[in-house]
Amino acid sequence: MKKNNGKGQKKFSIKDRLLTFKHISNGFRVLWKEEHNARIHIITSIVVIILSFVLKLSFMEWLIILVLITLVLSLEIINSAIENICDYISPEWHQSIKKIKDLSASAVFLAAIVSVICGIIIFLPKLCDFIK
Repeated sequence: MKKNNGKGQKKFSIKDRLLTFKHISNGFRVLWKEEHNARIHIITSIVVIILSFVLKLSFMEWLIILVLITLVLSLEIINSAIENICDYISPEWHQSIKKIKDLSASAVFLAAIVSVICGIIIFLPKLCDFIK
């Protein structure tokens, strides 16, 4: 039986906090295994990070790149969770479920497009200089 702190909450436990990392790593494993678009985003992110090192981005450029990568991957995770919930709730096709899935996919797409535009703005001049 778990002890609580008198407020109905479980007492703080390092063991419980460390257990959350098991759930987190499982989430990433599921994302990689089951979500094709997530794999594309992850591989693209790795390429962008390598390119950022090669082209020696400034501190501010690194911040922008890392925030955009985090935004796209986080939205992809949320989109995948929403799609899984929708499939669980309504395995058969339903117009409302389609709308929900389309909206969540649009959020990922919008973030990805803005990230590509920012990437072009940041990397194109550096790539041109690098090639010269």
